[in-house]
Amino acid sequence: MSIGEVAGLLLMAAVLAAVTGACFYNIAAKRRLRNDELWMRRRDAYAQWLGTQMALPRVCLSFVSAFRTLANEPRESRYFTLRLEEAQRARQSWCDAMSEMDRAEAKLVVWADDVDVRKKFDELGCVTPVMLRQAINGDECGVRELRDVLEHRVERARRWVQDAVRDTRGERAPIGETISRCTSYVRTIMDRWSRP
Repeated sequence: MSIGEVAGLLLMAAVLAAVTGACFYNIAAKRRLRNDELWMRRRDAYAQWLGTQMALPRVCLSFVSAFRTLANEPRESRYFTLRLEEAQRARQSWCDAMSEMDRAEAKLVVWADDVDVRKKFDELGCVTPVMLRQAINGDECGVRELRDVLEHRVERARRWVQDAVRDTRGERAPIGETISRCTSYVRTIMDRWSRP
């Protein structure tokens, strides 16, 4: 082979390597962008769900407190109507919180890549009207027990979400490694062609 032919082959191999590298980089960049968007949506779904879980104790305890106060207010009292309105607002807040939690759970089921999401929901359990009714009709110990159950539930939810949204994107194989491997293959080919 003449020097011109070798130079032409080297130039063609370099152009081919550059085009191949650019294609690989473009594909990897698009994939990384898509993965980042999916990860952000997933993280946002977990954050929204955790927000509903963290608001739940406040809403439930407000609900219980309002109905306990209403139960202790005599019907003849001039404050009875105010207590009744307060209890109705607390009930509406509780209903709104439950609806928001249902929407957050649905969003989490859609965006989470965790196949055990439903199992985690079952492990956490739910706050039932029976639990609230027992706290309303019981004594202060019942209210404290409900508060403890709700706080424990929030803590478990927080730990689960922290584990679930841990950023594992950096653990994937970097594109630089792939490009380096391709470059070494091209160099090997060019070395073989340049030998007389």
